[in-house]
Amino acid sequence: MYRAAVLAASLFLSVIPSEGQSYLVAPLQNRSAAANLDWIGESVAESVRAAMDSSDLPVLSREEREEGIKRLSLRPGAPMSFASWTKLTESLDADFLIHGQFEFLPAPGSGSVEKTLAPPVPGQTNKEGTGEPPPPVHATPKGQLRIDVRVFDRKHVLQTTEIVERGPIEDLALLETLVSYRLVKFLAKDFRLSREEFDRRHPSVKLTAKESYIRGLMATTKEARHRYFAQAVLWEPSFAQPCFYLGLMQWDNNNYRVAASWLERISPFQDHYWDAQFYLGLSRYQSANFDGALEAFRKLVGRYPVPEVVNNLGAVELALEMPEALGHFKAALDREPSDPDYHFNVAYALWRTGEFEAAAQKFRAVLDRVNDDQDAILLLGRSLKRSGPRQGEVRTEGLERLKEELDLSEFRDARHSAK
Repeated sequence: MYRAAVLAASLFLSVIPSEGQSYLVAPLQNRSAAANLDWIGESVAESVRAAMDSSDLPVLSREEREEGIKRLSLRPGAPMSFASWTKLTESLDADFLIHGQFEFLPAPGSGSVEKTLAPPVPGQTNKEGTGEPPPPVHATPKGQLRIDVRVFDRKHVLQTTEIVERGPIEDLALLETLVSYRLVKFLAKDFRLSREEFDRRHPSVKLTAKESYIRGLMATTKEARHRYFAQAVLWEPSFAQPCFYLGLMQWDNNNYRVAASWLERISPFQDHYWDAQFYLGLSRYQSANFDGALEAFRKLVGRYPVPEVVNNLGAVELALEMPEALGHFKAALDREPSDPDYHFNVAYALWRTGEFEAAAQKFRAVLDRVNDDQDAILLLGRSLKRSGPRQGEVRTEGLERLKEELDLSEFRDARHSAK
């Protein structure tokens, strides 16, 4: 049976944040003697962040948080004081800090833990001296967790609410869902999701899978990250978050079909779904699955029409010889007129349709920004000669340019303005 703490009105003011204000989520501090449970603080923070993000609350990503820590010359992974977190909140221009603590309360008389060997990751061996971590032994201690999450209003220097949940440690995922639901219900304007629907969108996962995923986020090498994420999926095949990161790793390694297979596992309302659609579209494009890429980018642009997404949709349409491509290239250029890639794509689409004078003008705009762009030089010459595409000419095929990185801040702004 779970017990929720009653809010202390004398200590915490019930000030509901205004729509459009942004949030930073900090890992919870470990108030227990067991240092090996530090990962739980990161786990609660990640679950809260994911729930806020999927509820259209403007919360900073974990990557943005870690980048901010580096910019302040703070040591990543090291314990930080509340003053340091508030300084980081200010430097990232966030309005509210979600923070707190957790405590593990051992069961009376319990001196042992249940240990479970992690499942082996297919295709990987663990040789001494390779630098890879050994297969972790997942230890489930006997006892209770007490999770205390608070919302700090940086500008008004006050705590706005406190949420406390307590339950068995093996039910960590359920405790995180309870905390997240109460927090989102407090923060989100017009929040109407029932607990049942919220639970369906944020399903619980095994403690072993949760630990492997969080340790993967906290790992410092690519090999360790991959190993932990793969183990998390072996424990819990439907676990969306490690699937997303495994997909990104395969994308970075140019294994596009494998990347797509991971990213396709992420369903609507799951964490990283929209980010996954972006890289799924890229992976399908690079695999020559243009119809699949078109589906991903259409879905994405319908909700978040930021220039990178609009441009990539145009690139897929051009590969499929669809007339809509030029309009999407122009729309991306209108949003970011200084980007040479957007000028190139407009010029390339014009050249392919025989509009040589307009194409030449845009190719010159590319060269004004990048004077040694070889493709622009070649096609400018062809435009001036009014020489269009030739059948079987590989040199001038598939030159449309895609954006392979998403501007997270602009993506988030567009996302919340679309509410």
